[in-house]
Formats: sequence, C-alpha cells, structure tokens
Amino acid sequence: MNKKLNIKILVGYHKPAVLLKSDVLVPIHLGRALATEASKDGKMSQEDFQWMLDNMIGDDTGDNISAKNREFCELTGIYWAWKNYDKLGNPDYIGFMHYRRHFIFEDHDYSSVNVDAVPCTQIDDTYLNFVNFSADNIRLLLKDYDLIQYAPLVHKKTVFQQFEDLANPKYNLDFEIWKKSINILKEIFPNYAQAADEYLNQHKHLWFNMFVMKKELFFEYANWIFTIQKELENKIDLNFLSVKGRRVLAFILERFYGIFIYAHQNNLKSRKLKITMLDYPECQDVVPAFQNNNIPIVMSADNNYVFYLATSIYSLIKNSSKQYNYDIMVLEEGITESNKRIIKTLQKSNVKIRFINMNRFLTNVDKNLFYLIGTHTYSTYFRFYVPTIFKNYDKILYLDCDSVILSDVSELFFTDLSNFFAAACIDIGVLAHMSEDEKFKNYVTNILKLKNPYEYFQAGVMVLNIKKLIECNIQDKLFEALKEIKTPRFVDQDILNCVFYKKVKFLDAKWNVEWNLPFDFKFLENKLPANIYEEYNVNREHPYFLHYSGKKPWNLIHTDLAEIFWSYAQQTPFYSRLIIEVMKKQILTDYNMLYRINKVSMPIWEKEQREICYKIINFQQNQRKKIKYKFLAMIMFGKKKKMYKQKYEILKQDIKEFKKFLKKGYRYA
Repeated sequence: MNKKLNIKILVGYHKPAVLLKSDVLVPIHLGRALATEASKDGKMSQEDFQWMLDNMIGDDTGDNISAKNREFCELTGIYWAWKNYDKLGNPDYIGFMHYRRHFIFEDHDYSSVNVDAVPCTQIDDTYLNFVNFSADNIRLLLKDYDLIQYAPLVHKKTVFQQFEDLANPKYNLDFEIWKKSINILKEIFPNYAQAADEYLNQHKHLWFNMFVMKKELFFEYANWIFTIQKELENKIDLNFLSVKGRRVLAFILERFYGIFIYAHQNNLKSRKLKITMLDYPECQDVVPAFQNNNIPIVMSADNNYVFYLATSIYSLIKNSSKQYNYDIMVLEEGITESNKRIIKTLQKSNVKIRFINMNRFLTNVDKNLFYLIGTHTYSTYFRFYVPTIFKNYDKILYLDCDSVILSDVSELFFTDLSNFFAAACIDIGVLAHMSEDEKFKNYVTNILKLKNPYEYFQAGVMVLNIKKLIECNIQDKLFEALKEIKTPRFVDQDILNCVFYKKVKFLDAKWNVEWNLPFDFKFLENKLPANIYEEYNVNREHPYFLHYSGKKPWNLIHTDLAEIFWSYAQQTPFYSRLIIEVMKKQILTDYNMLYRINKVSMPIWEKEQREICYKIINFQQNQRKKIKYKFLAMIMFGKKKKMYKQKYEILKQDIKEFKKFLKKGYRYA
C-alpha cells in the first residue's frame, strides 16, 4: 500500500543550483513574478531565468502570491501548492525543502555531529547516497506517520527571546513587529494562545518551513498560516522598513509554523529527521557550454587579479574566430559578485564566461601543503584540480591570466595530444636561470627528477589531456609529489614538471612568449642555446601569447611591450579603476622618494600632482563619508545638523569634480 502513495516534496529555488528532480522531488522557482527585477541578491540574468523556466515549475501560475516573495520568501511556494494542489497530481503527502537544506531520509549515527544541521560541501553522488531521496525509501519512512519534521534546534535562548537577535544588521528585523504579530495571532486564533505561549518560551526551535505532511494536515496548516499572513499584511505597515527589514513577516510566520506543530503534537504521529546545510548548492558538474565547436578555456584568479583577468579575456575574445564557440571558465576564490557581473559583460553569442568557486575543492589539508613564495597565492595551485573539475571534457586549454592573447586560441586547442598528458612551451626564464646557477640546475635534475633539464616547461599555457590525466590518476600524484618536494622553487609549476616529465608535447614558442624576465631579454643571448634564443627573439616580435610571467606591465608602464597590455586594458570595463590603482602606487612611490632623498619643498606642479594623488586615495572613503554625513544631517538638529549638511555639500562637490577629472582621461606620465 505504501508503495502506491503519491508523494510530492517541493524543493524551493530562487537561483540556479544543482537540480533535484524526480517522481517525488519537484523543484519550484520561488518569486518567479519578480525574478528579473533587481533585488538584494542582484538582478537575475536572462540566461539564468531561462534555465529556471526550462527546469522547474514557478509559483506564479493560478492563484498565487509570487509577487510577494521579497516579503514572504518560501511561503509563496507553499501558498502555490495549497491553491494549485491538483497541478501536483493531488498527492497523498506534500512536503517542502530548500535548495540548500534537505531532510536526511536515512538513519545515520550523529553522535559525532554536535550541530543542528549536518554541514555538507556540495551535492554529488556521495551526498545523494547520504540523504537517500529514493521514492521507495521515503515511502517506507512515511509508513504510519502523519508528519516528517526535522529535529528541533536547541538554543540557549527561547523562541521568543531569540527573535531579538535578528535586529542585527545582517537581518535588520523589528522586534516590536514580532511582539505585535504574536498578539494578532492570539486574536485570530484564541484557541492557539496557550500553545503559542508554551512554544515561544521553550528552547526547542522549529524554523525553515520544512516538512512532509499528509494532505489533510497540510490543508489545515495552509489555511491557518495564510489566514494569519493576510491579517498581518493588513495590520502591519512595512513601507518604512529596509529591504532586509521587509522580510520580517516571513521570519515571524516561519516561527509560527512551530506553534502549529506544537499545538497538534499530541494528535500527530510524527517522525523527526536531521537536515543538511550545504555550503555550495549552486555547484553542478561542469559540462561544455556549447554543443558544437566548443573550445574550453580555463584560467585561475582571485579578486586581486580581476583587472588583469578581464584584460586577458578581452584580448582572447578580440582575437577569436566566429567559427568557434569559446567556453571560458575561471577557477576563483574571493572574486566579488559585482566584479563577476562586470567581466560577464564581455560575453558574446559565441563566448560564455563562467566562474567556478574553488572553496568546495580546497581543504585545509590542501592549503597546508601549498608552498607559497613571493606574490603567489593559493590560486596558482588550482591547476591541480583540473582533472576532477573538468571530467566531462576530453581536453581543455589552460591559460594564465597575466597575459595578452594575440591570436585565435582554437589553433592551439586542436593540438594533437595522443598519449601526452599536456602540450606546453619550454620555460625560457628557467633555462636561463639554470645556465648561471649550478645549484638550481641540480635541483631540477635531482629533486624534480628531470634527466634533461632543458625539457622544463612553462605552465602558463597548457593544452591538457583530461581523459589521460584521469586514467593515470594524476591529481593524486601531483599531491604526492608536493608532499615529497615540500618547497618547490617555482611552486606548482615545479610539481607539474616533475609529474608530467616525458609526457609533454612541446609547442612552438610563439604560444608562450615570456615578457620582462628577471633580466633584460638581450642578456639571454649568452644564457641559452643558440636555436632557442633565436626562436625566442623572432617570436618576441610577433607573439601569439604574450605572457607577463616576470615583472608586470601595470607596475612598469613605460617598459618595452607594456603598451600591448595597455592597448587591451583600455577596452575593458575596469580601465578607470586600473588607472587609479596604478596612479596610487606610482605617485606615492615617486613622492616618497622625493621626500626621502631631496628633502626639499616641491615646485607648484608637483604639489598639484600630490593633491591629485590624495584625491584618488580618498575617493572611495569620501563616497562613504558623504552617505554618512547625509544621514546625520537628516536626523540631527540645530548646529550639528548645519555642520553635517555643510560637510555633505563639500564632499559632494569634491566627488563631482573628481569624476569630471577622471572623464578627461588623466594619465600619469
């Protein structure tokens, strides 16, 4: 009999994430009526919106309150299920979970888990086995039960007291509205007053609106909760509240769910289950962005490199072919959402840009292994994870982002790898270094175990044979080599050379022309074999891939070949910000030198430039101050009001003038 039970569990989404969909699990887009409007989470792209349309139902059909999702969150989905129950097939049981919180429909030992929700990293096969969403398993668990609920969260504060914590800036919820809402509930349903008092003064909390209920119980709950919701809307004015503060009724009704369950507990057969809390529910398997002519390109960056990443991507697109589709994926840690959105403006019909957050792959154990030197960050080791991340590709093209790409990379991508792990170019800088440092040459030969040290490759440009890397378990071997070598001179590149030795196909050097090495390129003449030097010299005049692997053109703006970087950087949306950063560094360096060495008063023109420098440095700070002074001018009285108003007007004018100055295209010379 249980096997015939019709069960539907809604899984609420408000943005693309790993899709949970089956005969039992029904993904629902919450707030679809507002999805393409700007919100606290930003505006959903048309592409993401289309994915939601294609993969799940919405809460905006039939009788619905989808347009109220900003105020009522997941309740818009629950309301839709109540009013459109027949569209779900009139199930015997109805449930609700969130895209990042799920019931664990399986018995596990939780003795070692001292948390209310079991923390999980991502949705993969291991996770799905752990939670066990199979229809037969859920039917078995529901046997003889009216309700599946999660094990209550136990806190030091009572349910009533805890709501006061939500007045903090993260939530900005009004505690007075909470108290008023409780009184309204008691007025509408006086028979719930005692249960309300008892529940609100206990330490066991029921949040999240997560449940699986019998149809009859669900209809009783929905009628009860939405009667209260309508009354709260009529009696509580939300117009004066902030964007976050307007969600106060959703949080209140979430807690009222606990009152309903508490009031019925003696008449219900319920089963309590643990729930999960996912860190990265958005993470899905990476698959090709285009079905045909797909050229997968992978880069690594953090937020400190975002200006240069944009320049590299722009140059790649500028020199691409309309014949192919370019699937650009950035392995990142800490790039802000606003910067990601800006970079995505570079997309075209045949160019897709995606960001893959590496925190779901990086463990503290990994980070403790990573040896860093100089300006290197963890992002340089992201290449180790390529076989795992891109398992759905045959091969990918890896490019460092401190580069300008001056030719169509499709030619590079179609390199025949056969049984090679990778294709790459010889590292000119390392070869020159070995020629003058015998100790380093011995390190390459004896520690990295390259019998022929002249086969050391530069890892900034690689065509990687993913199928072969997976077949040979290369990711594990990279970490094993890192544990053994411990302090690689050129960090991850040394490890790649060690593990890939004799499995690298060497490319024409035009595909990785290193710029501004630690020494003048003319110095290479006596440091390299003649054929390698001559090839480098020719390619330096006509590079296909100009790699700023040594010193950077944004720090040395007047040096040879820096103008190529700047010609592309000028076309990116980050150009003004990049100019400001360079000016700050350059001007401060120059004036610090003047003060230290000359110790003389500055000529008038130098003083003017110094003032410009300070304006640049204080620009963002002044913008924040302007908002602060405007607010204080509104709430203060008398002399203080006048003082803050004056300060606001002065900063407003300064910022206006500075913006005019930027539009003139100031360049530091």
